[in-house]
Amino acid sequence: MPRYSRGDSRQYLSTIDIAEATDKEHKHIMRDVRAVVENNNLKLWNKHKGVHLDSYKRKQAVLLLDWEMTRLLIKQYERRSPEASQAIAILVDQRRKGYEAKITALVDKFFSKWTAV
Repeated sequence: MPRYSRGDSRQYLSTIDIAEATDKEHKHIMRDVRAVVENNNLKLWNKHKGVHLDSYKRKQAVLLLDWEMTRLLIKQYERRSPEASQAIAILVDQRRKGYEAKITALVDKFFSKWTAV
């Protein structure tokens, strides 16, 4: 499963990546995502769901969070865990820069073919 996807032109960050960036257990990130969903009267979507194996080789759900959900999670962590909030914000920034670099490279490649003709 891709950790960062743009399949429907939106950018996503996986709960696994957030757990790694914040040094939190994945189950705690999932708990916090569910709390954000409940606190903001949102609907937890199923189409952006995957599975990973935990350290005991059990299947565990993974969510791909869009920017809006990630922003809400950062906002929640600002109060409880500023370090985690900062880590997620840095991760989002790194991913966005990487995404922009890939798009720029594709556009440059596309136009170089047209100008070479």
